[in-house]
Amino acid sequence: MRAVHIPALVLCAVVFMAGCAKKTDTTTAEVTSPPSAASDVSASATPVAVISPSSSPSDAALGSPSPSAGASPASASGASTGRAASGASPGANGAVAAAAGASPLATVAFTDISGTYAEKAIVALGQLGVLDSTSGTFQPEKPVLRREYVRWLFKTNNAVWANLPSKQIHPAESGDKSDFTDLQSSDPDFKYIEGMNAAGISVGFPDKTFKADQPVTHEQAIAIKAVLDRGGIADRYKAVDMAKSRLPEWKDKAQISAAFAGAIATDASDDDINSKSTQIANVGRAFGAVAMFRPQAPVKRGEAAMLLQVIGGHAQDTNGENVPRSVANALHPSPSPSP
Repeated sequence: MRAVHIPALVLCAVVFMAGCAKKTDTTTAEVTSPPSAASDVSASATPVAVISPSSSPSDAALGSPSPSAGASPASASGASTGRAASGASPGANGAVAAAAGASPLATVAFTDISGTYAEKAIVALGQLGVLDSTSGTFQPEKPVLRREYVRWLFKTNNAVWANLPSKQIHPAESGDKSDFTDLQSSDPDFKYIEGMNAAGISVGFPDKTFKADQPVTHEQAIAIKAVLDRGGIADRYKAVDMAKSRLPEWKDKAQISAAFAGAIATDASDDDINSKSTQIANVGRAFGAVAMFRPQAPVKRGEAAMLLQVIGGHAQDTNGENVPRSVANALHPSPSPSP
């Protein structure tokens, strides 16, 4: 009888061991098998914040600032770009994102600027999105029209100060009334011209005309930009005699029109500032070292590009937030210091 029970016990042991091995294999398969389709869907359903390669880190940090009173509503496509002012050109307001290095700057390929004094300035404005095109001919020696100059100045300001809504100039709406007798709201540059005028920057003439298709002159260009840069004419230069007495010793300064003398003298007040980093120096940058200002001479397109390279902080003082900014700063901003 003992011989019969021993094989039975051995058989039971073998069956028991096989069952354990099968259980172990099943457990391993459950751990290493790929997730089911249902688990894939649930995982992908969780929202994830993604910054695209074309997004600027600074834009992501700042979000979309609310436009100030009077700004037109941002379009749906532009609402997430973090642009500071509605209606400004996409190229201009996208400059900060490009400047942060997230996307390459636009290629500027004008065929007639190589080796000219304004080559770098023209390229920079093209990269900033200020110019109407970035290829073909630029014609740097051609006079710049008044409409072109105000349009470029408007766009440059909004691009250079893209992260500060308080320094943005808001474009006029198509339904706004023109303050100029020779400028209709249907004009393609109405939003820039009337926008600047509504911001208190004198761009027209005392007779309420704008003369959009006339060349802008030296005195007009400097006066318009000085009012933008400094937030107005300095009180001490509002009297014409005082203004002209403060002008540099240009041989032809007596020929400067009374309407522009105060603004040009305000621009010349850079001489009172010791720090070179806070000087705007419009005349020297645009026209070089000159003994004659030639107030009624037309500004060339290349000179206008040079003139727009630095934008003031819209205030008489040049401290803190009012320190002038350059186009180069906008294209290649300095990294923020580490905390």
